[in-house]
Amino acid sequence: MENKRKERRKYKRYLVDKGAFVAENCSSMRGRIFDISKGGLSFTYADSGNRPKEAFELVIYFAGEERSLPIIKCRTVSDFEVPNQNDNNMRRCCVEFKELTRMQFVFLQQFIKERTTYGQA
Repeated sequence: MENKRKERRKYKRYLVDKGAFVAENCSSMRGRIFDISKGGLSFTYADSGNRPKEAFELVIYFAGEERSLPIIKCRTVSDFEVPNQNDNNMRRCCVEFKELTRMQFVFLQQFIKERTTYGQA
């Protein structure tokens, strides 16, 4: 019997260009965005013991730029160690966006258009 994993994502994921980051609002936790969709994103971060909470707010920002996207409420779907890295303390966190406002959704669509490669992650 073939073991087929059911895809749970509602939206296509896009790989994010370098230079896009997330920060947990009101925390020192920061990471580099790996991929993104209209429903969520994943990011890698150095594990310093300060892991994302189950529900939190994040800010998306860009290296070398002052602008950032509005604060987005999200929920952690998974958080795991990234295997086979030179630095054994890297983790990847996958989050689902919650309660996006119309403005946040528009910013998100613009981010996907301008800051991603259109190959599916």
